[in-house]
Amino acid sequence: MTRKVLVTGGAGFIGSHVADAYLAAGDDVTVLDDLSIGKREQVPAGATFVQADVARPPRGSSSPRAASPCSTIMRHRWTCGAPSRIRCSTPR
Repeated sequence: MTRKVLVTGGAGFIGSHVADAYLAAGDDVTVLDDLSIGKREQVPAGATFVQADVARPPRGSSSPRAASPCSTIMRHRWTCGAPSRIRCSTPR
């Protein structure tokens, strides 16, 4: 049975390898990446590519509809540095 798989961050190093593995297993793969860090040429041949930011859906939409419906979602989006609102502290 072929699964529909959405790999976010699939144009990055790890995400592209994950997408490759799903394709090798015979799955239908959609890669969603905003290319802020990843590269289009790293998206595996055979995967459908959607350039979008999963954190900022298109206007008039509540979420990207890149692979709807899909049976598996693999999130491999990486943000360099922690957002300023996240504070780390040592428990006392």
